[in-house]
Amino acid sequence: MYLATCAQRLLCVFGLGMMLSACDNTTEPTTKTFTADIYPQMKGACGSCHNTGGVAAKKFTIDAANAATTYTNLMTNNLINKTAPDQSSLIVVGKGGMYTPSAGGMAVAHTKNLNDAQATDWVAWITAGSMQ
Repeated sequence: MYLATCAQRLLCVFGLGMMLSACDNTTEPTTKTFTADIYPQMKGACGSCHNTGGVAAKKFTIDAANAATTYTNLMTNNLINKTAPDQSSLIVVGKGGMYTPSAGGMAVAHTKNLNDAQATDWVAWITAGSMQ
């Protein structure tokens, strides 16, 4: 009888622990990489203007054939803020934020090319270390 009661209590404690761990709101770290996940989205969302010879090519260019070149371009232009990923220029401007044209002048609003799901993916990628 005593052994059965102890076993029941252990099962209850184990079950409670499982329930509590299922309620944890933390998310698993992203395993997204630039080449496999972010680059294809970036080409689709931003590639029509940010391409070689495109209207927005002076600030940031997406190489349509080479993810590594685009990654280097992204990092060289300091468009990623690893301390505050959601404040990265890549995210803020892509969601319709203000930017200063490469020719100078007043800041203007960028067209919103980055949807909320993509912004979430990109912020998670930056937060996880912006792996290539």
